[in-house]
Amino acid sequence: MGGVRREQRDLAACSPLMAHWLLLRHRATDDVRGGSSAREHHGVQVTPVGQRSSVREEALIASGRPTMKDARRESTRRSEHIVASYNRHMAEMSQEAHTARLHKKIQMAALKSAESRAIDRSAGPAAMRGYANFLVGLKRLELEGESSDVISS
Repeated sequence: MGGVRREQRDLAACSPLMAHWLLLRHRATDDVRGGSSAREHHGVQVTPVGQRSSVREEALIASGRPTMKDARRESTRRSEHIVASYNRHMAEMSQEAHTARLHKKIQMAALKSAESRAIDRSAGPAAMRGYANFLVGLKRLELEGESSDVISS
């Protein structure tokens, strides 16, 4: 504590300009003296006017080139467009898959009723043709189902 008072007394004996220079020099040194804390001092960063962000932003606006604000706005617009397009296409695809499943269920119900009619009839040639038609329809439905399973999965 005595060292700080002595320094203040010595500074008071100097000219104001010299005292200010000594204070700045003392703050710039890394050594910690006396009872002061080990915290870093808050130095002021001095930048030339041309390197300040506000001046650079104004220069970009004046030249007509896109600024960071414009780039952020454009990227936000693009990402929102991509998300909306994805949601729309997914909704369309799920609707198509749902319609295909309903169509397949209707076809299966029709084939099952044709099968039951073919079995219920007498075992004549007409019944055999009906059963053969049922088997052909079932095979065609299975082939279509394989291609629609690829779409729905």
